[in-house]
Formats: sequence, C-alpha cells, structure tokens
Amino acid sequence: TQVQRTPRAHVRGPFLIVAPLSLVSQWESETKEWAPDMNTVVYHGSADARDFLVKNEFYYTDQFVSKETAKELKRKHITKFQ
Repeated sequence: TQVQRTPRAHVRGPFLIVAPLSLVSQWESETKEWAPDMNTVVYHGSADARDFLVKNEFYYTDQFVSKETAKELKRKHITKFQ
C-alpha cells in the first residue's frame, strides 16, 4: 500500500489523522493492517491520559520550521516533499 511505501519516498512523520470519534477505532485497526510497523497512537481521553501519551508515546524529536519560515517556503513554492 501507499503507506508502506512512504519510507522509500523519504516522507517522514509524524502523520495526523483526524476523524470523528465513532471512526477512530476503525482508523486505528486499518492503520495497523496497512502499516504494521508504524507506531499508532490514539490521542484521546482525559488531560492526564493525553499527557501520559505525550510523555511515553511521542518520540518524534525533529524540530518543525517556524510559521514565518513555512510562509516563506510556501511563497517560494518549496515543499517538504521536493
């Protein structure tokens, strides 16, 4: 599938999927089916539960560009995927 080919395209995460609460479990199971090696985290629950997830499950440490830099890159038609 496309998700499994993503590393060869040099597209790194994190990826965010926003879905209605009624579909979140379906997205989670589909992601595990399509890309079993991808870390899937359902970011939902109380503030304490979400804080626990951030501290224990989020491991992406690369810094994002600032909003100003992103606007400049967009103005120059430069994307992350070029």
